[in-house]
Amino acid sequence: KENDNLLQKQTNMSSHLNIGYSLGSKEVSSNFNKKYKILGQYLDTYILVESSTGSLLLVDQHQAEERYNYEKLTYQYNNKKIIEKQSLLVPIAVELNPAELLLFKEKGIFETIGLDVESFVNNTLIIRILPLLLNKIPSKTDLISLIQDIINDTSNLNQKVDHAIATMSCKAAVKAGQLLTRIQMEQIIEKLFQTQNPYTCPHGRPIIIELTKKDIEKRIGRA
Repeated sequence: KENDNLLQKQTNMSSHLNIGYSLGSKEVSSNFNKKYKILGQYLDTYILVESSTGSLLLVDQHQAEERYNYEKLTYQYNNKKIIEKQSLLVPIAVELNPAELLLFKEKGIFETIGLDVESFVNNTLIIRILPLLLNKIPSKTDLISLIQDIINDTSNLNQKVDHAIATMSCKAAVKAGQLLTRIQMEQIIEKLFQTQNPYTCPHGRPIIIELTKKDIEKRIGRA
């Protein structure tokens, strides 16, 4: 019942903002400029958008792209039971401490989420393949963090996969404080409104803050 109420709330908000979304929808792309007007970037962290209803939307750029990444990877896993991969021209070596290395025994989970990780010498792991979504090579710190999260996760397989997908989605997204071009902002907003839930990130934090025309006029004293 709680999920139904949340879904209804999201549907009502979608209708109010006149966004309409569906993962991979051509309709979103063709009508994008009619539905949104990119006003710019605030603090190199939030994309300012004017909706067709006159609302001002503050969109968290990191969490917006993270939501799209999460739904795309989840869709791949749910429908194919494996995530699309890409081979690295130069393998990446990361080091774990001895205790963590002992926990590195369930290689299947890494293959499932699109990572090819194998033991090497001493406490070193070699990464030869990354998920296709990770179109930029993550830092060694991010990769170590991801591997540590997975090997220390004691939940069941589905929960491990979901947690790993959420972590990868976060690592692949643009960062807060990152200056974006107008094209990058348009792509992020368009992809966000193709998702099933453009309002919260995979960790439950809000993505959009809306100020309606009425709210703004009331504060300015025009109402």
